[in-house]
Amino acid sequence: MSPPALLIGERDPFMRRALEQTLQDQFELRFAEGGDDLVELARQHPPDLVITEAILPRRDGLQACRDLKSDPATRRIPILCFTFLLIEERARLAGADAFLLKPLRKEVLVETIHQLLETSRPHPGPLPQGEGSPHPAPLPKAEGNSLPPTGEGQGMRTKKE
Repeated sequence: MSPPALLIGERDPFMRRALEQTLQDQFELRFAEGGDDLVELARQHPPDLVITEAILPRRDGLQACRDLKSDPATRRIPILCFTFLLIEERARLAGADAFLLKPLRKEVLVETIHQLLETSRPHPGPLPQGEGSPHPAPLPKAEGNSLPPTGEGQGMRTKKE
């Protein structure tokens, strides 16, 4: 069985490298530097999960989130949005299934990814009440270790409910 495929929208090469170092052993990774590329890649090769920085060139991460959630071909792909901005509510309104505030922490990131992947898997039989939505249940708050050093001081914590 192949590892889950993650599509990551991140403009910062240092952060891309930190995410790659953190996630490459558990997941198949693809990166997009801009929002247009992120949406195009998600439509061409639907990943198991999209992770996006809110601030991206050519289409911001929130608009990419809205576009993916409004497309029948991609609306069920869970989306994790992260940024240093306090925009959790805006991310949720755009359709993000989870929001993490930078600096990111490795354990919180990995836990959130696993929770999103688990809640997005099809379940056999009828859906329990309230599970018809493309949005998984809110994730609990958690703490964890920092991502590998990038020279930029990146770490992680969550602003999830």
